[in-house]
Amino acid sequence: MYEPRRGDGILWQVSKRVFKKAKDFKPVTHDQIVNEFISIEKEDELHDYYKPESKAPVIPISLDSLLKQPQKGIFAQKYQGGRSLCWMSGFWCSQLQIKDKVGYELKFPAWTLGVLTGTTYKTDAEMIRSTIIKVHGANGYQKWKRAVTEDLKGRTSVLDAIAYYLGQKEKVAFSYIESSSSQKLLKSMGIDVDNNHAMIYPHYKGNWKMNISPYQKFKTS
Repeated sequence: MYEPRRGDGILWQVSKRVFKKAKDFKPVTHDQIVNEFISIEKEDELHDYYKPESKAPVIPISLDSLLKQPQKGIFAQKYQGGRSLCWMSGFWCSQLQIKDKVGYELKFPAWTLGVLTGTTYKTDAEMIRSTIIKVHGANGYQKWKRAVTEDLKGRTSVLDAIAYYLGQKEKVAFSYIESSSSQKLLKSMGIDVDNNHAMIYPHYKGNWKMNISPYQKFKTS
């Protein structure tokens, strides 16, 4: 998927509508995903389709720039000629692959959740951590992580946006998550993660939670 950048997009509003858990939103199994790909003769592409490409982030030399608060509100942007849709709010970004044969015609489009690291939103938590520590040390990383984690409004806004879109289309979003740090974060929000597979259902809208604090105390300077 295309990596969204700070400042992209136009203002977006999420409907107040909520989706009750129904037969269309029951738990999805890996076999269902496989069968969908087999039905269009693309089973060999399943793993690569749901595993997002990740590049090391470019980290600002100034810690203040890294911690800079993004603009308020929810912004939406289409990428790849309209084949992917992205919602950005604060330090958080959700993205959905919608216009290729899998995402548009089948029930399980690919999704990602990213965080702002400098000028772009990134998805690989472990790569983000190591890169920031190289530039700003462990204390700088903990400050950035706390700023991201405490942006509850941004996180819930982009997750609500993607869940609402899925509800309109009667779809369930699916992703392949290798990073143990990313898996821990998603689980803490109440997102279903099983065997490296993470699903978002429409009835999750308005029901996100943060069960544990994913950052440790740090020394102030």
